[in-house]
Amino acid sequence: MQAASTAPHSFLEKLGSGFASAFPILVIAGLLLSAVFIKPKVAPSEVIPIPIHPRDAFYSAHVSDTAGVWLAGRGNKLITAPALGQPWRIIEPSFSSNWQGVVALSSQIIVLAGNEGLIIRSEDGGATWSKVNTKDILTVFDSKFLRLKQAPNGDLWALAEFGNVLRSQDQGKNWQALRPKSDIGWNDIIFSQSRIVIVGE
Repeated sequence: MQAASTAPHSFLEKLGSGFASAFPILVIAGLLLSAVFIKPKVAPSEVIPIPIHPRDAFYSAHVSDTAGVWLAGRGNKLITAPALGQPWRIIEPSFSSNWQGVVALSSQIIVLAGNEGLIIRSEDGGATWSKVNTKDILTVFDSKFLRLKQAPNGDLWALAEFGNVLRSQDQGKNWQALRPKSDIGWNDIIFSQSRIVIVGE
């Protein structure tokens, strides 16, 4: 009688022991099934580029009451702001260079001068760009621009390696050389009412 009374308890104990042993396996199987049939949806976070990075190197600045503030520099860097102290906006020219000069003739017409004789223009505030032909003036050996400035009369002046001095009288669309090439490095140009002064090495 005593052995018969303990049989149900023994069966329940074996059943409980078996379930306890199988429980971790059931949990792992459930996780595997969840990984197969349940696909989590992860929305990628938007990466907003920083207008001014600590490693940026700016080579030229232009400030105008009508065109705002423009900074140009290494690695195709070009940023603008409506005025000093206002938030910066990144502009991405379609032609890449280390920009040595930037002039904003208006809020829409922007001219950039960089390495390898590259001059580009925008007539829509930097949304699109066009390349200006300078191959008739510069060669691959003397084509790095060093300075780009606007004279009081509106003409654009560009200084390049080996004594190159270029001028544009049509907002940067066409350029002409004003002096023969020479072993001189011009670094800057300034204007007065009666004369133009170019300084260099």
